[in-house]
Amino acid sequence: MPADGLCADLTCDKNIKHLYECHCCSSLICLNHLIEHVESTQRNKERFGSLRNELKTAVDSFKAIIEKKLLNIEREKNLIEQAQKLLDLENSSIDEIQIIFEEIKQAIAFSQFDGIGKVRPTLPNTKNCSCICKCTNQNDGLLLKTTSPPSRSPVHLNSTDGTNRSMITTDDEHSMCDTSVTLDCILLDRTTATIEDSDDANKQNRVKSMSTRYPQGFCPLTFDGAFGLTAANHSVRFCSNKKNRPIGLYYHFINKHDLQPIDARRLLEAISNNDDPKTTKVFYENEDVINHLYKIPCPFGKDIIHLFRGSTKNIHKLPCHYLRMPAYALRHHLQYYHHVTPSVARKLIDRSKEIQMENHI
Repeated sequence: MPADGLCADLTCDKNIKHLYECHCCSSLICLNHLIEHVESTQRNKERFGSLRNELKTAVDSFKAIIEKKLLNIEREKNLIEQAQKLLDLENSSIDEIQIIFEEIKQAIAFSQFDGIGKVRPTLPNTKNCSCICKCTNQNDGLLLKTTSPPSRSPVHLNSTDGTNRSMITTDDEHSMCDTSVTLDCILLDRTTATIEDSDDANKQNRVKSMSTRYPQGFCPLTFDGAFGLTAANHSVRFCSNKKNRPIGLYYHFINKHDLQPIDARRLLEAISNNDDPKTTKVFYENEDVINHLYKIPCPFGKDIIHLFRGSTKNIHKLPCHYLRMPAYALRHHLQYYHHVTPSVARKLIDRSKEIQMENHI
């Protein structure tokens, strides 16, 4: 039963009113303030529940970030171990050293540019196909394992071809580097042909090992949505499904599709497992799979030359009409096409990388 008296709420007036006991504070208060206390308690309860949910979400997200960082650290440690093994071997192949060297350089660059090279989460290979015994067979032709020598290094120029045709072909799915570095590439691969020395057993073993690590086959990225990759979400370019020649897939994914090495290896794993690109999702929708720093625009190109006005004095052949190219090829391009010194070339490349990241070009 309500009692009569002064309301205990300090904001209430001094009139005598019917008083009720508040369950939240045990005070005797008027009906109006009782309603306010009940509503305030309910709001606090809802806010408390909302904060708990937000905290749980934040904790889960932070755990995922930590797990990704730890996974990235493990992968980087593995990269260092692979490089150290090659350093310990006196008879390592040029291709193996070139590959690991580029991957480590890219990992360093990604770390310097605020986490561009973030960890790739591993997705379960979710298959939505309900067909029976078809999906396991239709990908058998996708991967052609071979013991023949692997494709030459990304910068190899086949100068012995009767047509004088380099590996920089008009069929861009096989292009190992841009047309801008045709002349530069000659300087980068003098001795690759020794890999094919059939008289050297050790070299043959290395060829076989590399063929297994970087197999040849048909590119599965011939349609939007292959393995979860889309043009809209990942900015990936796709191959024409009319081209059906077997190619070196690892280099192809990196050079043609501009994928980061870690993502190229994820695709190779899916292909080796005979996963169907139509029904298997290897990548999340919001993953950044493009290697933004692999191909860098020439600083004297028409699109960014205005940002290098102070560096164009006495530079030959301006503006440059060549396309983007890997850092090691751009270095030679600057030295032997634009005739800059090695130190200036390094500075220009570093600045081009910064501009590329700042302007998303």
